[in-house]
Amino acid sequence: MGSALLTLRQISLQRNINDHQFQLINLNRKLQRFTRLSSLLSSGINLSPSAIASVGGELFGDALDSMGYAQTWAEGRVDDQMAAYTNAYEQLKNGKYNDSGLGAQCALYEDENGQLITEFAEEKFYKEALKEYIEQEVMPLLNEQEKEIEDEKTNLETLIQQEEAELQSVEQAKEQAIQRETIKLG
Repeated sequence: MGSALLTLRQISLQRNINDHQFQLINLNRKLQRFTRLSSLLSSGINLSPSAIASVGGELFGDALDSMGYAQTWAEGRVDDQMAAYTNAYEQLKNGKYNDSGLGAQCALYEDENGQLITEFAEEKFYKEALKEYIEQEVMPLLNEQEKEIEDEKTNLETLIQQEEAELQSVEQAKEQAIQRETIKLG
């Protein structure tokens, strides 16, 4: 191959390498955002729109949607748990059955007059339900997306290595072609 064609191939390979490296940088940023969101969700802190905004604009809408679903699910779960708990509490107080374990648990949510503190129980049940939803529904999806990004990164890194190896051989072939094409004087 002539040096002109090898130069064109060299330019094409360098452009491809640069494009793939840019894609790799974007994938690393995306992975950092997913990792930050996973960390934020698994930390169990009280999530707010401002806390979710820290993951970046790309994931903000999805994160808010996920939290909306999580809150709806958790509220439904709290309603179910409170109904069952209130029923069990009333039956225990009325002496319909004797369960010391349930009695001890009920005592955690009683005020000094022996009345059920529903706000405290609801808050505890809500936090537990929200945590359960995040662990069972959201985190597996985030982990799957992180794995897909990691796989894509690995494929890009392999492609870049192949292109760099080809670029090196094209550069060597170009040097040899230039030496063959050079007119020797004297």
